[in-house]
Amino acid sequence: MREEPRWIKVGPLPGAMQLEMLGGILKARDIPFYYVSDWEAGAFGAKGFTGVSTPGYVFVRESDEETVADLIDGLFGGNVEEPAEANQ
Repeated sequence: MREEPRWIKVGPLPGAMQLEMLGGILKARDIPFYYVSDWEAGAFGAKGFTGVSTPGYVFVRESDEETVADLIDGLFGGNVEEPAEANQ
């Protein structure tokens, strides 16, 4: 029986644009992933949002965690601990 991969949560990333950008790179490199954000949870609810600044998370296989962390560091300077709004 094949063992299922363990998925690791990486983030938060500052916004939907960064999630989309990272997702495109991961897809091009054939790295399986999925992502979630507060925007997706509240898109049709009553709470307001700005899609650009809503933080989100990427889930990747444990075996890809270091590669993805290096990509995030190269793309966004490694600032995945706090959303952009928290730095102001």
